[in-house]
Amino acid sequence: MAKRTVFKQEIFKGIGNYSTLNKNLMNGIIGKILNKNLRALQIYIYFNTQYSSGAFCEKTNSHPNSNKDNLSYPKKEYLELMDKRTFDKNIDLLINYGLIKIIDNRYATRECTLYGMSEMWINYGTKFFKIRNQDKRPQKREL
Repeated sequence: MAKRTVFKQEIFKGIGNYSTLNKNLMNGIIGKILNKNLRALQIYIYFNTQYSSGAFCEKTNSHPNSNKDNLSYPKKEYLELMDKRTFDKNIDLLINYGLIKIIDNRYATRECTLYGMSEMWINYGTKFFKIRNQDKRPQKREL
């Protein structure tokens, strides 16, 4: 199996880090959908800039120091840009297209929900595309 790195963070001329968006993602069907839903793209870029893959380990064929499943968007920050209803609608859109997933909904403890980057979008339009119920917000889960 060929190695593939979907998310990548590099050093930019010694000044700092920058994140890149996957060309296959942005040139495909999901990229067109994101370009029509700019708030969803804005949220996705926010998560993408938080993501740090760490060093690639050839032995395990993975990024062991990745924070892929430890991303958050504090309410205080997104309320400066959009209301809660808009945020929830666009989070649901990102989840339904396999771009992000819910790791831990910490509503009861009044802490930020933890999100994770998902690679399910790669399978969009095939029989392998399936959004698991636990990856959705509790309000959108099927009983």
